[in-house]
Order: sequence, then C-alpha cells, then structure tokens
Amino acid sequence: MRALYCLPALLALIVCGGSSQTSFGQDFEFNESIPSPVAPTQRVERVFNAPPPSDHTGLLGKMYMQQRYLRVGIDDPDVRQLDDTLQGFDTLFNLPAITLDLPTPLDLDVFFGYTNVGIKGSANSGPPLDLMVSVNGKSEVYSVGTTIYLTEAERWRPFVQVGAEFSRFDVDFAIGNGLNSLAANVVDNDTDLLLNAGFEFDLLDSLGYRTTVDIETSDRFRDSTITNELILWLHERVFVRGGMVTSLDGGGLGFAIGGGLAL
Repeated sequence: MRALYCLPALLALIVCGGSSQTSFGQDFEFNESIPSPVAPTQRVERVFNAPPPSDHTGLLGKMYMQQRYLRVGIDDPDVRQLDDTLQGFDTLFNLPAITLDLPTPLDLDVFFGYTNVGIKGSANSGPPLDLMVSVNGKSEVYSVGTTIYLTEAERWRPFVQVGAEFSRFDVDFAIGNGLNSLAANVVDNDTDLLLNAGFEFDLLDSLGYRTTVDIETSDRFRDSTITNELILWLHERVFVRGGMVTSLDGGGLGFAIGGGLAL
C-alpha cells in the first residue's frame, strides 16, 4: 500500500517546480476450540488441495481472489490543491504453497497483486505568477511475494510478507495561462522491496480482524502505512473486507473496502 504515496511525492516535485516555489497445499489443522464461520463440510479433492475456508475467519492459508476499492488521503499541501485523495482499486490472488518442516512448522502462501490509483485536478498557483496548474496522474503497482505464518497458530496468527513491487507512475501536467502554457508528461518506473508484518485474529464465528503494516524500505520509516480491517464471511466461500488506511505518522487517512471468493 505504501507505493500509493509515491505518486503525491512525484506530483509535489512537479507542482512546486512549476510555481517557482506525489500450500500448494498443506491441509490446515482445524482447531475445534475456534468456532468456524459455517458448519464444516466434508473435504473433497480440489485443485492444489487448498485448506477449507471454514477452518478460521482469516485469509491465511486459503486460496482466494479479491478486489477492493481504495481511497487514500494526501498530506502534501501543494498536491491537495489539485486533489485531496488518491482513488482506485487493487486486485489480489493468494495461493497456499508449502509447509516448512521445522521444529516450529511454518506455512508459506504466495500472492500476486495489482494496484491502480489516480489523481486528477487543477488549481491556481496564486500571485505573483498566477498560473493554472493541471494534473492527471496514475500509479500502477504490480506485486509478488510470499506470506510466512505459523502453521499451529490458533485464534491469533502473526505473519510476515516478503516480495517485490514494480511501480509505474505516469503523470500528465500543464502549467501556464491560456496560450502560454507548458504541457509535459513524466513517467517513472521503480522496483522496491515489499516487506509487510501483521496478524489475524478470530473475533466471532464468521468475523475476523487483520492488521498489516506495509513497511517503507526505500525512504522514511514513518511513511510506512498501516491497515486495520474486518473480514466478514457471508458464506463459506464468500467474504467482504474493509477498514482504515493511514501512514504511521497519522497522515493520509483513507479506507479500503471490497470482497472476494475463496476457491
């Protein structure tokens, strides 16, 4: 999620410069002390032998696909004159991979994600230049990685995610007044280490809680983002999830909401 904040940092440079001042399949061991979202059903042979979605109320160890709507606030005052939020969507596919046979067994999932957010607006730079600044920008982020978590965890399941993010920022902007305007396009590609940490917790029979810290690895640590979400199972294989998103320093407040299907 932190890659979303790179677009406002890029835009800030443009705006400020223009005004002379963006498993495969191990079976999850069902703990009978934890209520399942729905009554357990008889196991049947499935592709990749993924664990049944009813084993716990989180998403770890499950094969699923999801999509969410994103709306993330922007802190930079120069960029906020153009637009105060980044809006878009993300898509994620998760696949259980393997179990590491260690003294404390660990499970590994693999995931593939895509995020697309944008910003669009215009504002007057004010005196003494009195120029109109218009921006239409888009950020696309492709991510791939693995989630590592405790196989024998019960209601509380900590996890770490490690991978890579491939980002592309494409910004069209115009600065000027009437016919005396300058139009340009800025494209920036970047690759970053993806490093997340968090946990899931079973709240009720069909309700789980998940918190994720998306750690900033290429800039200031306080630019890392934290997401707090609830996961509600409407059916054994259908869930909705949503919650608040913000940076660790308290800025850029926003939310993410969507749902998915466990396969």
